Amino acid sequence: MEIETKAKRILGAISMWCENNKLTVSAEKTQYMIFKGKLERNPTIKYNNQNLKRAKTFRYVGVILDEKLNFMEHIEAT
Repeated sequence: MEIETKAKRILGAISMWCENNKLTVSAEKTQYMIFKGKLERNPTIKYNNQNLKRAKTFRYVGVILDEKLNFMEHIEAT
């Protein structure tokens, strides 16, 4: 299954769940990351008709994750 199609299906389910539970997701603050993926292009991932930005690195609970999951960004930052 193509990544855009799968992401659209999953984000649609998340959107419905958030709506049913009276929650909102800010598409401007939301990013996506592809772990260990070898894409030659950036897929267009949308949430509520707004493009999401692709992140190469992401800080989560004090740990910097990167797409290769090798923690080099975290090691270099400390």
